[in-house]
Amino acid sequence: MSGTLLDQGRRGAWNGVRARVLARDGNRCVLCGSTEALQVDHIVARADGGSDRLDNLQTLCKHHHQAKS
Repeated sequence: MSGTLLDQGRRGAWNGVRARVLARDGNRCVLCGSTEALQVDHIVARADGGSDRLDNLQTLCKHHHQAKS
């Protein structure tokens, strides 16, 4: 159910994790150094057993994130 307090709490938690990953990676794509259209990527996808732990997340630009997916 979209828009519930639980959904909003998850989004808020993810936004905090996302901000930490971006800061850790210097607000740059770890592959090319771009600062444009940054996204936080799961190194091992959640569908494949990956987690939201910081050591499983990396900053990628949109180009490299799409190429990976």
